Amino acid sequence: MRTKLISLMAATAISIPTVLVAEEVKVLSIVTNRAGEVEYIDRVEKAFEAANPGVDVIVEYMDDESFKVKLPTLLQSKGKPDLFFSFSGGLVAEQASQGVLRDITDYAESTGCAAMHGEGGKNAYSVDGKLYGLPMYASNVALWYNKRLAAEAGINPEEIKTWDDFLGQVETAKASGIPPVIIGAKDKWPVMFYHAMLADRIMGPDGYAKAVAGEDGGFASEAWVETARQLKRLGDLEPFQPGYLDTTYDKTQTLFGDQKGIFMLMGEWLVSAQRATATDGKGMTNEEIGVVSFPVVEGGAGNPKATYGGMNGWLVSAGASDTAVDFLCHYVGTENQTEAGGLGFFLPMAIGADELVEDSHNKWSAARLGESSGHTVFDQNLNPAIAAVQLDIAVDLISGAVSPEDAQDLMEEERQLQ
Repeated sequence: MRTKLISLMAATAISIPTVLVAEEVKVLSIVTNRAGEVEYIDRVEKAFEAANPGVDVIVEYMDDESFKVKLPTLLQSKGKPDLFFSFSGGLVAEQASQGVLRDITDYAESTGCAAMHGEGGKNAYSVDGKLYGLPMYASNVALWYNKRLAAEAGINPEEIKTWDDFLGQVETAKASGIPPVIIGAKDKWPVMFYHAMLADRIMGPDGYAKAVAGEDGGFASEAWVETARQLKRLGDLEPFQPGYLDTTYDKTQTLFGDQKGIFMLMGEWLVSAQRATATDGKGMTNEEIGVVSFPVVEGGAGNPKATYGGMNGWLVSAGASDTAVDFLCHYVGTENQTEAGGLGFFLPMAIGADELVEDSHNKWSAARLGESSGHTVFDQNLNPAIAAVQLDIAVDLISGAVSPEDAQDLMEEERQLQ
C-alpha cells in the first residue's frame, strides 16, 4: 500500500490518530471520441486502484487544442499532471530540455515495464538514450471515403494510384454537386497532413532531414516548392465543404459520419470517431466506408509503401512518483492494450497486443504499417517553431493566400532563425 501520511501531532504528547490520505495519480488526456473508450479507461483505472489500496487515479480530459495551449503552463505549475498524453515528435526533446519530464529509464527496466514495448515505440519517447514515457498506439493516415457518395458522384476511389488520379476524381465529384473533400482547416493540422504526405511522396524519407540540415536550399528547395505547388493544385479546385476555414477537426468527424462529403484524409481512428459523433448517434458502418493509401506523385522519389501517422502515448512529468509510473505501465501494458485492440479503439503498441484486433479497417491499417518502407511520425521531429509555420502555410496554400514559393520561403526563414 502506498499512501501519504499526514501527521496531526504537532510538538505535543497528545496522541492524535494519523490520517491516511489517498495518494493521487493525476492523468491529463485529450478527449477521446471513440465509442466505449472512456468506459474502458475507467475499468483500467479501477483495476489499478483495487490492486493498490490507498491510490486514487484521477483522469482529466481536454480537447486537442486546449490541451496544446494549456499544457506548457500546467507543467510549470504546482497542479501539474503526473502523466500526460503526448503526440511524440519534436516536442518531447523540447520538454526534456526544459526539465519538465522524469527519466524513467532505470525504473521501467527494473520493473519489466520497458520490456513490454519494442524499440521503435520507446524511441519515440526517448531523448539521448533516456526514456521519458511509453507508447500506447500507432496510427496510419489514409484517404477514407464514403462508398455511397463516391458511387453517386461517378468515381471509384479504388482506382486512385497517383496524385493526378486523386485530383481527377475530386474534380469529377465536384461537378456532381457532392462536396469531394471534408477538412478541418481551423485546426490547421488536418491540412498539414496533405503537405507532409506530399513531401514524403515527392522527396522520400530524407526530405525533412535534409531540409532541417539546410541542404539544397533547406525548406525553400525546388522539391519543397513542388510540394507546395501540388497542395495548391488541390486548393485551386475548391473541393472542400462550405465554411471549411472555420471548421474544426471535431466538427469534421461529425460531417463525415453525417455523410456530408466523400473523402477525408485522417488516421484510422476516424472510423470509430465518426460513429460516436454522428448526429444520428450511429454514423456509418465499416462496410459503408472505403480506404486507399495516400497516392504517389509521379516522378517523385518516395516509396509508395511509406506510411505516415502518429506514435501516441504518455510522458511522465518531473517529480512524478513511482506509483504514477506503475499506473502508466499498467495502462499501456500488454494485457490492457490487448483488450483495447480487441475493442477496436486503436492499433496497440505493446508487444503481442494486436492478437485480438478484429476491426476490418484497423486490420487494413495494421497491414499497411507492417509492410511500410518507413513510418513518418507527424512533424518528423521538426522544431516546434518550424512545425507551426508548416501548419500556417498549409492552410494558406489551399485557400490561395500565399504562393508556393513564398510559403516555403517562410519555412526556410524560420529554420534559419533556430
